[in-house]
Amino acid sequence: MPIDRYGFLPNLRGMSYQTILTELDEYCREAGLKASTVCVRALNDSRYVERHHRRLAALERDAGRIREYIREHPPEQKQDPSNERAA
Repeated sequence: MPIDRYGFLPNLRGMSYQTILTELDEYCREAGLKASTVCVRALNDSRYVERHHRRLAALERDAGRIREYIREHPPEQKQDPSNERAA
């Protein structure tokens, strides 16, 4: 299931990948299972967790790069349109 650009799963009321991975980790700890085992049984996909950890890392990296750009390139102050007419 694809995620949107903000890291949320569609149609899951704002649930992020981190949320489902946290729930999966808690379940695995309580059940004494590996995450890949649960994912194989539930999804027939042993690499689900690995893929989504990589995706989260990419989202975090990209967000950091965007924030760095924004910090280094503040918006220029727009002139008040009323001042331009007076000139």
